[in-house]
This record gives sequence, C-alpha cells and structure tokens, in this order.
Amino acid sequence: SRPAPGPARLPFQAEPPPSLVFEFTELQGIVGRHYALRGGEPSEVALAIDEHYMPRFADDDLPATTPGRVLAVADKADTICGYFAVGLIPSGSEDPFSMRRQGLGLLRILEDSLFPIRVEDIFSMCLEAYGPDLAPPDKRQALLAQLMEFMDVRFRTLLESRGLAYDIVNAVSLRQAPGMPHAVACAQALAALRPEPAFQDLIEVFTRVSNIMKKSASGEDFKGDSVSEALLDGESERRLFEEYGRIRSSWNGAGPAAREDYVERIRDLFAITPLAHAFFDNVMVMAEDRAVRANRLALLSRLRALYLEVADFGAIVKG
Repeated sequence: SRPAPGPARLPFQAEPPPSLVFEFTELQGIVGRHYALRGGEPSEVALAIDEHYMPRFADDDLPATTPGRVLAVADKADTICGYFAVGLIPSGSEDPFSMRRQGLGLLRILEDSLFPIRVEDIFSMCLEAYGPDLAPPDKRQALLAQLMEFMDVRFRTLLESRGLAYDIVNAVSLRQAPGMPHAVACAQALAALRPEPAFQDLIEVFTRVSNIMKKSASGEDFKGDSVSEALLDGESERRLFEEYGRIRSSWNGAGPAAREDYVERIRDLFAITPLAHAFFDNVMVMAEDRAVRANRLALLSRLRALYLEVADFGAIVKG
C-alpha cells in the first residue's frame, strides 16, 4: 500500500505542464489532478495538486485540505521569494509575473487556514533554502525587508478592501503578529472598539507617553525599563505600576488569537488609561532627582511597550 500523502512527497509539479494548459489556462491544476488520478496517485494527492494553484484570481475559492493549503503556501512563497531574489520586483503598475496576486493569495490562505506562522518566517526559510548563490547571507536581511514591505502593502490592500479604515490597518504589524489570522483579528478588534470614548483616551495617553520617550530614550536620563518599587512616590505612581503588573501577568502565557482576545486586551488598556492620566496630573516625570526621573521614564517605557504589544496606536487618527 502507498504511504499516507504528505506535502513532502506530493508530485505537484514534477511533470511538465501539458500543452492543453497553455491553450486553456483556467484548467491549470485541474488537468494535473486528472493526470495524477490516471497515474494511480491517491485522491488526496490529486486534489492537493489542483488546490495548490488556488486562489487563481482575486475572489477565487481557497484550498480546503491541509495538503493543498501547505503546498499553496509553499509554492506562492517560493515564487515570490524567487523573483525578488533575482531582481524581478513589481514596480508601479507593472507586475508581469502576478506577484501581487500571489501575495494576496498567500495572505488569504494563511488567514483561512489559521496557520500560526508569520509570513516573515516563511520567507526566511525560503531564502535559507536557496543557499548562498541566490540569497547570500549578507544580503538576506535586506532582501527580507523588501519582501515584507511588499507584503505589508498587500496586507493593507486586503483589509482596506473589506472596509477597514486605513489608519486601523496601519496600526497593525504583519511582522509583529504571530500569524495572519492574529493580525486580522487585531484590526477587527480595533475597528470594533474605536467608537468608544475610552479608545480616544487611550490614543491620547499613548501619544503623550510616546512623545516623552522619544525625547528621553536616547538621553542620559533613560537607564532602561527596570523599575524600582522603592523609588515609586505617591499613590498615582504606585497604582499605575500595580495595574501595569496586573495586566502584564494576565498577558503572560498564550498570546491572543481571536478577535475576542484582542478586544479583551484593548479593554485592559482602557482600564490602565485613567491611571496614566492621574499619573501625569500628579507626578512630575522629569524630577530633579535623577534616580527618580530614570525610574519614572522606565515605568513609561514599560507602559508604552504594553500598548505596542497590541498595536501602534500612534498610527490611528484621533477623533
């Protein structure tokens, strides 16, 4: 009996494409499926050969089986990386090799399949597999940055086409999220909670914290994000630190996956926002005592990092 079908052994592109496909391109994959069945391949293998070409156009169906999804992701990622590696990068309105369509298809499959893998990690594996001739180690990071910039645009295009506001989409990082489903869930949660007044307060606090840290992070006042409880002075400062600790502890462990998880995290940030307002009302961040000053900057650094774990709220337009 044949071994169970698996992506590593599927002959999905082993044979040359039949001349029929050149005449009727819409049969790509379909013909391969029938040839595979006639050649004695299991039905799962034949179906994956068909599915790995999906989606063939913008609103086409996505692969429904795990082998088909894995092959489609691998093929599209390899195609995009390969063209970028040899310098065939889409520019302006020119995209003769349909890289934009391939990129959108890749994101849609990753979202639909719920695969917990980052696009950046997939591309990194592709570049490493190419070896030093096609992807020299000293140029891989620059190439990876180009690839992710390309995919960031595809990500924004996809979500904006679904009616999500441009600034909400810009606040979500495809590179930071654990996977495409997580990035989409985060954007949906931001959009759902944006009408609430607390959301506007959150943006205000994040902006204020970010402005302070931008001015101080590179100066001698900032000594890192290590906070000494002994240097906390006053109720406002202590309550902010305690609430930060509570949220930080509750967020440890499994990260958010669904929209509801991100909604819960944003509501946690809603809870700490009034305490941040009270901190600014009652505490002089740039205290005369350098140790106290550094400690307060460390607390704000931690607070800003907490916000950024969800999204870049500075990218969202207030109001």
